[in-house]
Amino acid sequence: MIVGLANRAGIGESEEFNGGQGGASVVAKAPIVEVVDSSRRPIILVVGVFLGYRSLTLIAINYLVSYGTDPSVGFTRSEMLTASC
Repeated sequence: MIVGLANRAGIGESEEFNGGQGGASVVAKAPIVEVVDSSRRPIILVVGVFLGYRSLTLIAINYLVSYGTDPSVGFTRSEMLTASC
């Protein structure tokens, strides 16, 4: 790996790569900023679905553990936490 890194450090970029840049000095926006600007609604939708799914999962696990540790059911808290995983 060190030999490859040393070899790569001594080689310059090709003309195709340097020519493709066109010598422009314009600084591009960060990719994340471009994505948020162009796709705001799908991002909010995905975040909302993820948070909703995780919230319902945590509520269900919490209910399962509290129901199972009820004296009438008879499981220990440790058994219920193991079963919920």
